[in-house]
Amino acid sequence: MAQPTEPGAGPETANEGTSGAEVCSSSYERAQEMMKPRAGQPGTLLQAREELLTCLRSGCKNWMVADCSRWLPEVEARIPTVVFSARNTARRDLIDVRVTTTDGKELASRLDGRMLETEPGEHTFVFVTPEGAQVERHVLVREGEKAQSVAAVFEAPAEELAALSPATNATAPAADRGPRTSTSTLQYVGYGAAGAGVLGLGVGAVFGISALMKKGDANCDASGECDDPHLSDARAAARTSTIGFIAGGVLLAGGLSLVLFAPPRVNVVASAALRPGGGTFGIGGHW
Repeated sequence: MAQPTEPGAGPETANEGTSGAEVCSSSYERAQEMMKPRAGQPGTLLQAREELLTCLRSGCKNWMVADCSRWLPEVEARIPTVVFSARNTARRDLIDVRVTTTDGKELASRLDGRMLETEPGEHTFVFVTPEGAQVERHVLVREGEKAQSVAAVFEAPAEELAALSPATNATAPAADRGPRTSTSTLQYVGYGAAGAGVLGLGVGAVFGISALMKKGDANCDASGECDDPHLSDARAAARTSTIGFIAGGVLLAGGLSLVLFAPPRVNVVASAALRPGGGTFGIGGHW
């Protein structure tokens, strides 16, 4: 608010008071205009904030100060911020990089990870290295978004890229170890199947001997007549022996094949069940 002119005050004092009132009034009006969203027009939120701060000076009228105090935090919330960063193709962060506008106005003398305020809208930021290399980033800065990342990637020097080769080669054997691990696991399955096959052959041999003994106990005469109970037991033992030999042979052959010729990434399941008078056997897998 303009101070009243006291008696005896010179014209210069009165003019200063009138000038202050005009500054308050114009800042108040310009702030309102700059806060309005305007499609297709560059943002003016930073300027609006400056006008609001001018409006808050003690010489302005109370109702102006009240309005500007209410609008200022709203404008602050709408002002977006960006964080500039740069790295090269060797994945090394670059710090000594300047950021300017297309007309050469400097926005950052180096990259320090701090947020910078800017107007919302379309921007073209120019990243410049000490060697003079430039990368332009055309981005849309969104109103109200804080810490929006704007990153640039520069081509790394040939010697820096070459230095990555040993590290890349060092990781190659690790990648090769994957298939070998799968194959080794499959070989263990083969060993287990072969062991089960040997056991099956042993079962077949035991029941085969038992079948021969039971047939001898059947007291068969020259005409082929035998003691039926003993003959039935002999036939059951013979069937079990046959199943044991077949299952054992297949498991042993399959197990040896897995050990000797196992391809990578194969899942194999083998199963066998033996019981008097019958049995089951199965083997399967997928590549």
